[in-house]
Amino acid sequence: MTDPDQATALFLVLWIAGTGVLASLAMQGWIVARLRRGLPILPRQPRRHVPWGAFDVLLVGTLYVGAIVAVQLFDHAVHGTEFGQPAPPGAAGGIAPSAEPEALADPLKPKKPDANHPLVILIRQDRSLTTFLVVFVAAVMVVPIVEEFLFRLVLQGWLEAVEVRLRWLLGFRRMLLGAGPVLAVSLVFAALHYREARAPDSVDALTRAIVRTVAASLVTLLVAVPLLRVRAGATWKDLGIVPEAFWRDVRLGLSAFLTIAAPVYAIQVAVLPAWLPEGIAPDPITLALFSIVLGTLYCRTHRIVPAITLHMALNATSLLLARVTLPLTPG
Repeated sequence: MTDPDQATALFLVLWIAGTGVLASLAMQGWIVARLRRGLPILPRQPRRHVPWGAFDVLLVGTLYVGAIVAVQLFDHAVHGTEFGQPAPPGAAGGIAPSAEPEALADPLKPKKPDANHPLVILIRQDRSLTTFLVVFVAAVMVVPIVEEFLFRLVLQGWLEAVEVRLRWLLGFRRMLLGAGPVLAVSLVFAALHYREARAPDSVDALTRAIVRTVAASLVTLLVAVPLLRVRAGATWKDLGIVPEAFWRDVRLGLSAFLTIAAPVYAIQVAVLPAWLPEGIAPDPITLALFSIVLGTLYCRTHRIVPAITLHMALNATSLLLARVTLPLTPG
């Protein structure tokens, strides 16, 4: 007999999947219709290229790495852990009690390696609403903004400016402008998300890792924006912010998500696991394709809100699916 919670979870998963497929088909049909009529899907919108240079990009990158190291050192000082290593269970007090307390677990039984994202592992180990909300804030409200700022705005924006200067030397066709930076940044973005199966950390260690990531991300953003405005003379438009286009950009990002959601999840869940070696997460390949869409949105508009919206929508949906499928996973 099927558990009621499991039946509800299956229904929700099928409903979300069905809705996503229908939405993707509708958006793809709209795209095909426009192509047949000779209309552009996302016209290139003219904008001056970003004013920052290679040294500014290096400064921002160094700032981010420095922020990560600083919060690691702070965590080490407060909790007495080895630098760069997770703390022993219970050292941080935890945000919420684990669904399976460490005291009840067999200390001699090794944990099974897991290739899932650490955030998914955390909400499976600690199924409280509090922990889910903490993960949601980090993954949906903080990380997409900072990653799009670093990868699309700072790095891709600079590479696009370099590409324009090299256009005549390399003989680029105008229609291909932006393709190189988009692909280059997508490969870097995907490589940084490479992950192999490993024994999961404790709830405390995973929770503090989230806090460190959020802290480093916010410090980077709060310092890097004024840095680019002062050093490079960047305007808010250079930084991808156009207030009068905000809601139009949000709709564009959501439309892009509805278009690619079903194919992205199909590749991630049904295609890649079938031929990738066991223990290798399929995320980099899926995220490379996803990053191309993010990069294209920025390249065509030179505004950051569409890419942030798309990134937020993907992370929110992934967390929602992880949450509703909890009854289908071992406790």
